[in-house]
Amino acid sequence: MTPEQEVERGRWAEEVLANPVYAEAHGLIAQGITEQWRNSRDAAEREQLHQMLRMLDKVQTLLESTMRTGKVAQAELKRKASLAERIGRLRG
Repeated sequence: MTPEQEVERGRWAEEVLANPVYAEAHGLIAQGITEQWRNSRDAAEREQLHQMLRMLDKVQTLLESTMRTGKVAQAELKRKASLAERIGRLRG
């Protein structure tokens, strides 16, 4: 993946994470699963609910990681552009 693609994906991930509808949905799902887990008496059901919470966390973590990767790629592109500009001034 090119740095430009990573920047774009990072921006998309940031938009999702900043979206209040996403945040509300994530919170409601986590709350619902946690409530079911607390009220469950069945060990197999509790394990399944625990796995669901872990998967929900993985989605959040992946979005956050994609956003950070995009920010790093953006910083690297800026650094390269700045370096190219300085080299151009030295040559010109």
